[in-house]
Amino acid sequence: MDIALIDDHSIVREGFKRLLELEQGYKVVLEASSFNEAICSIDKAQLDIVILDLSLPDKNGLHLIPVIKSNMPKAKIIIVSMYDSDPYVTDAIDAGANAYISKNNASEELFEAIDNVVNGNSFLGADIIKNIRFDNNKLEQSKVKQLTSREHDIFCLLATGYSIKAISSNLNIMPKTVHAHKANILAKLEVQESFELLKIALKSNSICPDKLISS
Repeated sequence: MDIALIDDHSIVREGFKRLLELEQGYKVVLEASSFNEAICSIDKAQLDIVILDLSLPDKNGLHLIPVIKSNMPKAKIIIVSMYDSDPYVTDAIDAGANAYISKNNASEELFEAIDNVVNGNSFLGADIIKNIRFDNNKLEQSKVKQLTSREHDIFCLLATGYSIKAISSNLNIMPKTVHAHKANILAKLEVQESFELLKIALKSNSICPDKLISS
């Protein structure tokens, strides 16, 4: 699994690199210390995961998210930042980040975040969940109201981080049925990726952020 580390502190990048490369299958193939350095490098790379700090010396790392998504739609973006509250968290999720964890808990939560995003789920660290506040959004609520009762159940489970297999077991239905419901949910909510379900679920007040701690 090819990983990029984008952080302005070399000691932080080195720490993450050592941590990641202790695990079989993880390889840090790109490092950058600034927005401009990352922009120049990303054009030449094909990455599975980008670990990104928002506090870069030349420009907010938030602006890198759409660039990464445009160049590498399948790449998963994990924000690791000292900024563990709004508006940073909600702005990053809105921009397309797949996971957000605090630097204070990075050594404990990084691999959990990677496992979740690789499996198509979102992930928020424990400190992040404590600090974020989503205002109820009427547009998101109206979209969610289009879902059937069964679709709503599956939507909430997907947003909370449950896998297709876990949902199948939980609801006692076939995995292919879950996949079919998921396709309908994505279409009705007008999103293309599972990570976007978390944002809608929180903004529509469909799930409580506290439920994400154990996901």
